[in-house]
Amino acid sequence: MYPYNEENDGASRSSSSDNKLESEGLLPDSPLRPRRISIPRTHLYLAWTLSLVTTAILAWTAARYSVSIESFPAKDRIASISWYSPIYNDISLDTEHVRVDGELWWNDSNIFRQDPSPETDAAWDDLLGGHANRIFVSKEDWIKSGLDPETGAQWLGDPTGETYMAEINAFHLVHCLNYLRKAAFLDYYEFMRPFNPLYWSHFYHCLDMIRQELMCTASLDLSPLVWSQHQKMPYPYFTIDRQCRRWDDIIRYRDEHQMNEEQLNVMLNATKPPHQKEIPIPDHAVTLLDNIGTWKKLNFQHVEAGDWGRNDMDGLPRVQRNPKDHFPSI
Repeated sequence: MYPYNEENDGASRSSSSDNKLESEGLLPDSPLRPRRISIPRTHLYLAWTLSLVTTAILAWTAARYSVSIESFPAKDRIASISWYSPIYNDISLDTEHVRVDGELWWNDSNIFRQDPSPETDAAWDDLLGGHANRIFVSKEDWIKSGLDPETGAQWLGDPTGETYMAEINAFHLVHCLNYLRKAAFLDYYEFMRPFNPLYWSHFYHCLDMIRQELMCTASLDLSPLVWSQHQKMPYPYFTIDRQCRRWDDIIRYRDEHQMNEEQLNVMLNATKPPHQKEIPIPDHAVTLLDNIGTWKKLNFQHVEAGDWGRNDMDGLPRVQRNPKDHFPSI
């Protein structure tokens, strides 16, 4: 028999309790027994598959954003930096390498550099396409383009009112450039006086439209300074290489989607609907348009074409008379 010792007694009780717990822990129904969790093999395969798919998506996304923009179709690249236009949804548009004709000197092989003549006018008219660059636009695309459906001209041939009419902007700019060309030979094209009251407002409208277009689509291509024969200092050389929107693609789209003659006649002879919401114009414009009616009733006078500043030193041919000018020379 051992003598009572409080420390030994506590140790003995502790040891006994530990043995009891260990013994109970080995019992089948003991809540303290560790349990092994079993995960179905299908769940493991699913997690593995999802991990691979997520990794692939992230890799594809990173690769897509790292790929050069040149790998995307031309019309998508152009549309990405342009205001919304439904034309990009339908047009087959590519770009092409163009060697720009930037020579300063007279070039009689380029019809667009020629003096006014029936042949020159025909070339510009063909470039413009007359009134035949009007197209139809759905109401949905009209609104997506930021246009107001309440002031828009609806196509009368669609009883639902879901179709509008528009002009392709490129051809309006060609018209404006042609208008300035004609102004350089004013007496050839405007050989009757007085002028239409709208003439100079139209002129400055076209001048400023071209200015805005150049500033909006400003070319950053280089025009190199070069040494040229018979010049004492370097001069910029404007015959350069450019990457251009393929004009033939735009012409093809216009020809395939433009209004036909019958539709044009309906448009040109349409009557403004009553109570139609209108875009306001300034007071002086109202007066100008009213004056056109008075102008048409005036007695016109013929003016003789001038020399357009030509002389014997410029090496250029003389400007021929407009064949539409049937008045006798003064």
